[in-house]
Amino acid sequence: MIDSRIHLLILLGLFTFLLTNCGNHNLSNKTPAPPQFNHGRELIAHLDYNLSLLKNLDANDEEFNENAVLINEQIRKTIEQIQSKKLLKEVCKSYNILEHDFVFTLSKDEKVGVFSWESRMQRTLHSIRNIALYINDGKVIPTSLYGESIAYQQIHTIKTSAKSFYLLQGQGGTNTTNGFFRMDAYTINEHGMELAKIFPNRQSSMVSPLDFNVEMDGSLILIPETWGTTLAYRPLELHADHQNVNYAEATTTIDQQLSSEAFEAESSNSFLQGSEMPKKIERPTDETLLFLDGYAVKTLHNEGNNQSLFKLTTPSALETEIPWEGKVSLVAKKNHFLFFSEEMGSSVGRLHLYDIDQKNVQWSRPMTKALILDDSILFTEEIEAYLLSNPNEVSCSSSVGVNRAYYKVYSVTYGEKHPIVEFTNQIFCGSSSNNQLAKL
Repeated sequence: MIDSRIHLLILLGLFTFLLTNCGNHNLSNKTPAPPQFNHGRELIAHLDYNLSLLKNLDANDEEFNENAVLINEQIRKTIEQIQSKKLLKEVCKSYNILEHDFVFTLSKDEKVGVFSWESRMQRTLHSIRNIALYINDGKVIPTSLYGESIAYQQIHTIKTSAKSFYLLQGQGGTNTTNGFFRMDAYTINEHGMELAKIFPNRQSSMVSPLDFNVEMDGSLILIPETWGTTLAYRPLELHADHQNVNYAEATTTIDQQLSSEAFEAESSNSFLQGSEMPKKIERPTDETLLFLDGYAVKTLHNEGNNQSLFKLTTPSALETEIPWEGKVSLVAKKNHFLFFSEEMGSSVGRLHLYDIDQKNVQWSRPMTKALILDDSILFTEEIEAYLLSNPNEVSCSSSVGVNRAYYKVYSVTYGEKHPIVEFTNQIFCGSSSNNQLAKL
């Protein structure tokens, strides 16, 4: 063991000498092979050494790019020295002991591993580099991955009786965009490691501004969304048989069959369908809405400073002021919740859910069509016709004309702290020119 360590230190010292000696004039074409590694800890140490050299390069040096290319080649060649499952397993064990300037993750079945690191290459759009290793017929094979390189931090393994699928989860970003998260699905076959189209709409990758939550060994994926000050989640459920797997949107069933007309606002007061209906009292300077349970809401708009103010009076005569910036209207009430719509444009509004008991806004989200049930709200999202399995099954009225659009209906239990968005298995045809949430 001592001899192997001395041998490793000698080689590392030689590499340092070559990198720093004589101005590095002729090293851009020389990438000497790294030493052979008998143990995972030695390989990890060599990677740490090369990453420290890369990290300490002076970006203002005229030979920065040449040196960066050389070191990145050393990193690649070092990783490709992993040629046995035993060494791959040892690398994983040694990696988990300390922190490093690279990321490594290994699948649960120890058949797929991915290295990711910051290459510091200034002339490339994406500076993260990846090398994946997979085991096929007992051999460890290095390969590149598809798409923009990201830092893969976790691999989830989905097994069937015939083959396994691997969900590679990680984070990326460029110099011109904010960070993002991505999940890529792969499988191993006779052609190597290939993308698997197992996500909705036959996609092999999913991208999100927030990180995915993978639950129950991959049986459930929660896709997070920012709804104002809280997070909502869209669940994807795993469907698998003895050979294939795919993820589909979690669904819920509602009793009524919906059409575009079901989402049209009540003509008398522009309230959303399903809302408790108030009695309106109009005065020269304000408008007051009286509800059957004794609540009253007075509306004040200040056009000069573009502000809205609502004064909520409870049955016990307690008063709460609810101020808003911009043009906002009360469009629904259900139990102890108020629904406010904020104008965002000619065809879309932002719906805000206000909790009367908590005296705060629970969530906010842009919506075009919505209606309210007893404890949930239904809203729509437009879908491209080519994504429908059979567009002919969705009937369209001749009155829709050239503005034909297809809408998927989703359900949210609005009283939950973190709303769960589920597909209702309903799609209808409507006009894209009539998308206003409610008249303001």
